[in-house]
Amino acid sequence: MARSKKRALDPKSTTIVEWIAAGLGALILTGAISYLLYTAAVSSATEPDVAIVVGATSPGQGGYAVAFKAQNRSSFSAAKVRIRGELRSSGELVETAETELDYLPAFSSRSAGLYFRHDPREGRLELFPVSYTDP
Repeated sequence: MARSKKRALDPKSTTIVEWIAAGLGALILTGAISYLLYTAAVSSATEPDVAIVVGATSPGQGGYAVAFKAQNRSSFSAAKVRIRGELRSSGELVETAETELDYLPAFSSRSAGLYFRHDPREGRLELFPVSYTDP
């Protein structure tokens, strides 16, 4: 028993497995810090960059649902992202619809939809971001 206590207190008793684990930990930590510093230095974005991709239009009881995906192409997150849809026919504004996405993280996307009373397939539909707040 005295021998095992002496080994436990001996600083030279570090095993090769402990050295490997410490080396891997240091390597992972260095990599994470390097990645964060690199993205901070390279990123030229100063605000969220929200793009809208329109999906399918589905008829329903109350009108027409237009699915879309909002994509944040920036390294900045956005909260309360307001999306507006405008339906036009012969250049005239027929109808508008809006929705709000609670949170849109950096380099991510969220799916949502807008409802219209008129068929969006029979006119010109535009979806675009209107506003956001910093989270």
